[in-house]
Amino acid sequence: MPPLCTRVTDLTVTELVKEPSILLATSRLAQVYDFANHQYFVWARHPDTSLSEYRESQSIYWNFVEHFSRALTAVLARIGPMVTRQKTVYSNVAEEHGYGEHDRSHWATSLSYLRAIGVDERLIARECPARLFVTHESLIAYCLVQPAEIGAAALAVIEYTHIKIATMLAHNMFDRFWGDLGAQQHYRFHAEIDSEHALGLFAVSEEGWKTESQRRRIAEGMLFGAQVWWSVFEALLPRDIIPPSKQDSILPLFGPDALAHREQVVDRPYPRHLCALPVTLSYGGAESAATVVGINRFGCQLVTPLTLPLDSEVTVLIPAIDSVAASAAPLTLHGRVRSRPETHDGSGLCIEFPALPAATHEQLSTLCSALRTAS
Repeated sequence: MPPLCTRVTDLTVTELVKEPSILLATSRLAQVYDFANHQYFVWARHPDTSLSEYRESQSIYWNFVEHFSRALTAVLARIGPMVTRQKTVYSNVAEEHGYGEHDRSHWATSLSYLRAIGVDERLIARECPARLFVTHESLIAYCLVQPAEIGAAALAVIEYTHIKIATMLAHNMFDRFWGDLGAQQHYRFHAEIDSEHALGLFAVSEEGWKTESQRRRIAEGMLFGAQVWWSVFEALLPRDIIPPSKQDSILPLFGPDALAHREQVVDRPYPRHLCALPVTLSYGGAESAATVVGINRFGCQLVTPLTLPLDSEVTVLIPAIDSVAASAAPLTLHGRVRSRPETHDGSGLCIEFPALPAATHEQLSTLCSALRTAS
């Protein structure tokens, strides 16, 4: 089986709104979205990860840093009273922009950090890949269309969890001797100020948390922010690259011979082999004659007068067939009923073979090959 990517436990809005305060709800969220266990940070701190690999993974991150300030500005724009803007989000927005001084902006300091750890300028100059820009663009769009308290909740989660992220990365650079204090300054600075930024955003949302209807909407915003933020670091994680296909199999469907290309859109490694094999179907100690009309390594479809419950355990006995040189011995296949399709010949059963022994798989493959050759 191909390796599966990990994911966090599903935390629902209903579970999150049980927390008495938005701060405690964020703490609950941070236990589920624990970035110390994110594959990217596990990889970054692994002894086998080299500085050159780490440099390349971080080289596109500044794009998110640059555009995060736009999401903050969108929340600021949705806050009506100026006094509230000044007390909550304004200083965060101003700081992101360096209070008007370019070299003090977070975008500029993130680039300085990349250069301090030796990232090649050609890597920095690359266009932001789609896997990353969809994260900041979705965050910006969300904050533009949602009320201020919901957008603020999404960003508060990011600021809150970034405290841990910044601390992890600063410690890792220090412990691995990857950068001097100048290189670590960017993340050490964030580890200190992000608590203030998170509190300012919480202040926008905390009044809404007191009402049940608003609390659910705010919880949705928190989950949205956490999931987008998690996706950012999935975009940074090194992966095996899937090469482009040599040609597009969809385009012919828009041409004059579309019907002829319909079955060629995707490869089918294990297609059903059409046939008319007489078999014996065994269920609950009783036997009945049936006919297999389609078969492959995963299962078969057969026509039978029996109507069996879904997930019933059955046995399909395929006798030795002279015209099909599959095996000198009968083939016994154990499976479960998965669906009951109607056929023109009467009732049908679709049966999956979930756990066939290797030897039986080999016999079944031989049978399918013989059926394919015969057809």
